[in-house]
Amino acid sequence: MDGSVRIQELIGDPRGYDARILGRAKVKCRSDIALQDWNVRGYLGDQTCLDEPEEHGGIARVHTDNLSVEEFFQKFEVPGVPLCIDGIVQQWPAWKNWSLKSLHRRYRHVKFRVGDDDDGYAVRIKMKYFLRYMMSQTDDSPLYIFDSRFPKIDGSHVLLGDYEVPKYFREDLFHLLGEHRRPPYRWFLVGPKRSGSGVHIDPLGTSAWNALISGRKRWILFPPNIPKKIVKAKSLKRIGEDDEPVDYFTNILPRLKQSMGDALDYIEFVQYPGETVFIPGGWWHAVLNLDDTIAVTQNFVSSNNFRNCWYQTRKGRRGMARKWYRELKSSHPHLATVADEVNRMHGYNMERERERHHEDYRRQVFARRVKVGVEKYRRKLNGVDLDKSSSSSGDGTDSDWTSLSENFDGLDSDEENQVGMTIRQLLVHPPQQQLDQYTPSQNGTAGYHARDESCRTEHLPTAPRVSELG
Repeated sequence: MDGSVRIQELIGDPRGYDARILGRAKVKCRSDIALQDWNVRGYLGDQTCLDEPEEHGGIARVHTDNLSVEEFFQKFEVPGVPLCIDGIVQQWPAWKNWSLKSLHRRYRHVKFRVGDDDDGYAVRIKMKYFLRYMMSQTDDSPLYIFDSRFPKIDGSHVLLGDYEVPKYFREDLFHLLGEHRRPPYRWFLVGPKRSGSGVHIDPLGTSAWNALISGRKRWILFPPNIPKKIVKAKSLKRIGEDDEPVDYFTNILPRLKQSMGDALDYIEFVQYPGETVFIPGGWWHAVLNLDDTIAVTQNFVSSNNFRNCWYQTRKGRRGMARKWYRELKSSHPHLATVADEVNRMHGYNMERERERHHEDYRRQVFARRVKVGVEKYRRKLNGVDLDKSSSSSGDGTDSDWTSLSENFDGLDSDEENQVGMTIRQLLVHPPQQQLDQYTPSQNGTAGYHARDESCRTEHLPTAPRVSELG
């Protein structure tokens, strides 16, 4: 009996409520696609999209028994050369524990992330529903378990005990930030055939490793010097085609190869079960699952790629970079010196930028208080009683401003007074354009719901100074 048939019998056939659960998840993950259009392009019937490509670019393949840590560092990490290592995964408990049968038995009631909704929140479904979906799905680009929070979820944290970081990648300088402050860096992956990852560079200059337990993955890699507009090849995309990996590998990539010819520098290969792929920082890469796959992947910062990671982190995560720098000064002073050199090269003064960032934050908090205060006061003027315990008269007297300031936590008394004066002058001398600037939008997202990513303080307008309102 075929192995997939035995697994199907264990997991069971999809049921009516499976369709409802999966339907809701699909709508959340891809609100731009109608449910009936998830298989409209017919990739299920086009098996050519799952054919193994001819290997190109000469990916280095080596067994872990024949590669020391020092050799890896000198031959691959320092020059930034991708590598495929065999023999690591076979030593892990995951090699036996991460079969579909075992995942169903151990984690069938645990929810895993299969995507994000339009607001950036994780969409999760139970493993049992996902496995039944994976065994029977006909979608062009299926849902994909790509979960970074598995160590923190009840019932799934034991996955951490089934593998260990390979000896080549154990230096990870982001660990100085602690688990709660560092960016997401490890993912548990269960990918149906035709799922995958679009072409991208890993964030903050990090390098990565990807260990495959079962199935096959098709990889395309482009060196860091290849421009984004070439690897994305958006100009070669035709009407009706999507940005999903299956579209990229099946349609866009062949056109890119044809249009560029020998001028296109890339590495293409297939990763097989038991192999671990090393992707140096800065390399473009995309992945297509040719089979139902199970894998684990992690990003890391080593001394070798620290210089670029520091620059990217300082530019994109300023607060985190300051904490990281303090930790480096204490435990890795030689790397803190490298960070200082990079800062000088770009004319970057951390203390000056810290003060500027602090001032920007204070102004953003101030603007947020003004925005909330304007809406509250407008409602007062319209006769809406916001606080039954308040003795506010609603006529713009000082008692009104006192009640409006009750929730202005984090501001000192002078700043509270300035918020009140700003609101008052906006309303007493209402240049309508200024007033509308501080009025929440109709969907109510402007500054009221901390859960809503769109209302973070960096999106709020800067408040005018009182002296500017005359």
